[in-house]
Order: sequence, then C-alpha cells, then structure tokens
Amino acid sequence: MTLAEILDRRKSVADQLTSPPPETFHTTVERLSKESSLKLEEVMSPELRIGGVTAHWGQKYEREKIDQIVREIFGNVDELKGDTGFGEIYRVPEGYSYEKAAEEEMRVIKRLVERTLELNNWRQDQVKALYFAGSPVKTNRFGFDYGAAIAQASGLTHLLKDERIYNYFLACNSAGCALKDILIKEEGKVLLIAVEGLTKQAGGLREESTDPLSARIFSDAAAAIGVEPNKTLTHLLGEHMEVEDENGALAATPAWQEIVDLQGPLIQKKGNILLIRLPEPPERYKLWMRGEETTRLFLRIARDLMEIVYQQFKEEYPGEEIKMIIAHHPSRGVNLLIGRRFENIGVEAPMPWVINDGNSSGATSLVAFVRLLNEFNPGDRFLFASFGAGASADFWVGEFGKTG
Repeated sequence: MTLAEILDRRKSVADQLTSPPPETFHTTVERLSKESSLKLEEVMSPELRIGGVTAHWGQKYEREKIDQIVREIFGNVDELKGDTGFGEIYRVPEGYSYEKAAEEEMRVIKRLVERTLELNNWRQDQVKALYFAGSPVKTNRFGFDYGAAIAQASGLTHLLKDERIYNYFLACNSAGCALKDILIKEEGKVLLIAVEGLTKQAGGLREESTDPLSARIFSDAAAAIGVEPNKTLTHLLGEHMEVEDENGALAATPAWQEIVDLQGPLIQKKGNILLIRLPEPPERYKLWMRGEETTRLFLRIARDLMEIVYQQFKEEYPGEEIKMIIAHHPSRGVNLLIGRRFENIGVEAPMPWVINDGNSSGATSLVAFVRLLNEFNPGDRFLFASFGAGASADFWVGEFGKTG
C-alpha cells in the first residue's frame, strides 16, 4: 500500500469520527495582546466523567505564510517538500522578550487550570496531585519546579505544602509518560497539565537559532485534564523504552539544560523533576532536526514497542479490541508510517490525525487525547503511543472507566 493510499484511508477514518454534541465541545478565540491570540477548546464527556481543555496561543500563521517565511530565510530547501499535516502554527511574536513570553504563557495556564477544574466540577482543595509535562519556565521563586509555580499561580497552594507536585521534562514524550504514571501511582482527583512554549526558547524560531523544519512545524500549545485513576481511567499494560540518540537526529538546548548531568543517564531524576538529556545541537542553534534520521529513530522505537505491547494485550485480553490509537503528532508522514506498521502486526484500530495546529512537543499527545474524548464510551480501550527526542517512548493500553 502506498503512502497516498494510507493517507486516503486514514482521512476516511478521521472523517467518520462523530462530531461531539455542542454542549460537550466549546471553542473560544480571544486576543492576548496586539500580536498574540488565544484559542481555547473545552471538551467534557459526561459519560466518561472526564473534562479537558486545550490552548494554542501566540502569533498565528497559516501554513502558506509560514512556508513563505521559511523560504525567504532558508531558500527553497528540501524541508519545504511534503505535507506536514499542519494547517497553522502558533509561535511567540517577533519582538517578544523571553520574560514577556513567559508571563503570557502563565496567563494561559491559569485560564487552562481554572476551566479544567470547572469542567470537572472540582474544588481546588479536592485536587490530590498536580503533574506538569513539557518544557518549563525557570522562575525566581521555584527555579525549574514549574509545577510549583503553576500551583502557586492557580490557587493550588495546598499541593506545595503536601509536596504533591511532579514535573516531566521528557520532550515530546512528556505527557504520555506522565499520564501513565498518574494512572499507576495515584488515586483521587489528579490534574495533568502539559505545556509547550517551545518557540520562546528559540527566540521565536528565528534563522540564527533553528533549522527550517523546526521553524515550519513547532507550535505553542497546552492541554489539561482531570482524571481519577482506576475510576474514570485505568492503565492496563504497557512498556517504556529509552534509546540514546547518538547521532543527534533531534537535538536541542532545552530550558532545563543547566540541571542536566551531561555525563549521567539518559533519563534523570532531580527531586520531583524527571528529565531527559538531549543531544547538543550544532553551535549557535537552539533546535536542530534532521527529518529523515528523526523519522528512522521514531520508527525503530515504535516498531519494537508496538509489537511488545500488542502481543501483551492479545495474551491478557483475548478476543478484546483496542478501539483507537492516540498518538503523538510529529508530522503526518511519520504517523502514516507508524500507522502502516501497526496494520502490519494486525492492529486494526484507527490512529486519527486530529492535530492541525502544529507539533507542540510535550503537549501534543494530550491535545489529541482531549480532542478524542467524545469518541469513547465507558469500557473502551485505547493504545497511547507517546515518543520523543532523546529518545524515550511509552506505549500503553488504557481503559475508560465503566459507569456504576
């Protein structure tokens, strides 16, 4: 089957997904500043008893415009060939300082937390733990404990006293790994916030700090959900994998670089922070991606994990089905290839493309999760396919809680 045929098949599956009822899906767009706008999507599934919110903010660029900018800066490069799958991206407005971008990001997060609590009908004091996933802003008071800064700004100060805040800085794998750990380790009402203001770290993705492919695909976004492990959502099985990106296929100087032990293990724990050591990009760059090598790296991880996890599922749940694959969205081409490999091992569940607004690294898979909530019923199983730079991946099967 050709890539074009796979694309047509998956587009058909995505088109068949039912639109959520109006009362369970709400979108608003507003101005944050003269240069910046905010798009909020709120999803509430009464049947699953899970509510979530997504946010995209910054200066919005349609695909034609961002491709024009990339062409003007870099020339007619190979990275402009092919469909990324993204019709628009959001990035820090040119001229913003890092401090201004960080302040705007926190304003967005506060809104995100507020709306997520309201959707789930939770009081602040009912939240038992807060998990942050993505790229942090270094704060004066809390340093790299971005979850603590969010708790302080959002009125969840009891979690500071109880030391119930956890940070996952695992690049694009942040949200998938964090959600898995919540379901395994926690009980009660838990808030997961995934935030990726990646473009502020690269100065708006300017020529001197990034490669053309990164400039074309990365976008600022966030998502938040409220879950109750083993009630509204349950982890059934899964596997974690770490593979050293020795060739620097996807290299970056992350915000947390100063607390990384460059001679230490790939994934490190610093108090309540779990972080990954990323390859160093070439001199003067903040982000550096080689598309073909990055694709091969992700495919190698995905191939191994999907076979292990799917075999486990067949053995432990004979005759049962996985309704859908919820995956990270690095680019349409990568997902088509991963989808084909799922099909080759007998997984017939669709892996819909639901991210039109850019690769937001650690937040992307949670944005997809929120957007797909209304496609599930209690008792449905899904496979979460999360992977990212460094590289690490978590493939796991979950089940939405049964009512009653």
